[in-house]
Amino acid sequence: MAREMDRAGKYVAAICAAPSVLIKAGVLQGRRATISPSGRAQVEACAKFSEDRVVVDKNLITSRSPRNGAGVCLEAGRDHGGQGEDAADQGPDAGDMPGGLGEKILEPVTRDNKN
Repeated sequence: MAREMDRAGKYVAAICAAPSVLIKAGVLQGRRATISPSGRAQVEACAKFSEDRVVVDKNLITSRSPRNGAGVCLEAGRDHGGQGEDAADQGPDAGDMPGGLGEKILEPVTRDNKN
C-alpha cells in the first residue's frame, strides 16, 4: 500500500520506527528521511538520513518520534505540490500556535521538494 501511495504522489508519513516499513517497500530509496535513533543505520543504508525531527521529501514525511506527530500533521496540511520551497512555505504559520508551540514542533524541518 505504501508503494502504491508513493507512486500515485499521495502523502506517505512514517513516524518513529515506521520508516523501516517504507524501506521494505522500496519507498525510501535515495530519499531524505529520518527515523528513531535505533533505525539510523537502516535508513543510512538506502536513504539520506537526517537528524531533524521532521523531514519532508516531496510527498514523503518522516519523523523521529511520536512526540513530533503534530509537526507531521502540520506538514501534511501544507501544499508541497513538488513546486519548491515557495509552495511549501505557503501553509499555515506555525508561529500562530499558542505560545509559539508550532515553532518548537516544526524546528528544524527540512524540505526536499526539488527532486
